[in-house]
Amino acid sequence: MACLEVPATALPPADRRALVDRLVPIVQGRDVALVIGALVISEDADLAAAAGADGVVLEGAAGYRAARGVLGADAIVGIRAGASRHDAMVAGEMGADFVGLTGDPDLVSWWAEVMEPPAVAFAGGHDPAVIDTLAAAGADFVAPAPSLWLGDADRPAAPAVLAARLQALAQAPQHSVVKQT
Repeated sequence: MACLEVPATALPPADRRALVDRLVPIVQGRDVALVIGALVISEDADLAAAAGADGVVLEGAAGYRAARGVLGADAIVGIRAGASRHDAMVAGEMGADFVGLTGDPDLVSWWAEVMEPPAVAFAGGHDPAVIDTLAAAGADFVAPAPSLWLGDADRPAAPAVLAARLQALAQAPQHSVVKQT
């Protein structure tokens, strides 16, 4: 695994800090980057800086300059652009370290062909084969949705199948996996 994103915004501030403080030494001790998912930009960039995390993931490019200012040039600042090619290009042009895209293979393929910053493709749904599809489309990183990890009432999780796919992708030199918790 190359990177662990902690979507810490669902937790109260004190719990967020406690979680990140526990995870930073464990994750970084295994040469894995730790980034904090961000919906409230200033809080999470500040949390990432204070806890010594490797960076932050922003929902859109609006807070990029502020986050970069808080975290510095060496931190990871990724931007989720969703399904918008325009937003993805803006994020790339601003200097995002990676751009998050929806799990649309055509969008991922377009990005891989024309842009430099790495793409994180967010794999939704319940079929682990979507990971293979996105990797084949050119995603640099694949972030499996919680539904792929957990399943639901109609579709139990297939951890062995998913783990095997993730392991195979992680061993391929051109692809990595970002695990969402």
